[in-house]
Amino acid sequence: MYLELRLVPYVPKDPLVDILKGHKEELWGLDVSPSQSQFLTCGYDKHVYLWDAQTRSVVWRKEISVRRSVVY
Repeated sequence: MYLELRLVPYVPKDPLVDILKGHKEELWGLDVSPSQSQFLTCGYDKHVYLWDAQTRSVVWRKEISVRRSVVY
């Protein structure tokens, strides 16, 4: 008796699973470009990402600072 091990590529059921691995915290927003295959995401981790939907890669990333203020 012997065991045969075959390696197969992992294909997630949801294609966005791989894309959204850039965020470390909860996702808060998503905006899709109407003219390009790109979209923006932002999250609780204070990062904004620009993604290429075809290559599933990050095109641009920026950490944002949050100023806390009280408005009366």
